Amino acid sequence: MDEIRQRIREFEASTSTEQVLHDQGLSRVHDLADARRLRLLETYEDIPALLWVVLLTGGVITMGFTYLFGLENTWAHRLMVAALVTVIALVLFTSIILTTPSPARSG
Repeated sequence: MDEIRQRIREFEASTSTEQVLHDQGLSRVHDLADARRLRLLETYEDIPALLWVVLLTGGVITMGFTYLFGLENTWAHRLMVAALVTVIALVLFTSIILTTPSPARSG
């Protein structure tokens, strides 16, 4: 990004068309720098509430498994598997949500 900015600054326009393109290039590089700065600032934010919900739910389900060990009931084992699948799905969903830029910020 710094190299692009430097090259645009060094460019000397000789016609009005080149001047317009130069101005647009400077504007685009400025927008790029703003987006990068915003993205870097977002990395320092606290853990989102969605992630806390997923982590706490996963913790409760995992701790609940300790009370179900040793049961011979097939229904209880199916419930354990369903709960574990739910936790895994929530973690994957949360990962996707947190790594996908929102349309409002990507524009």
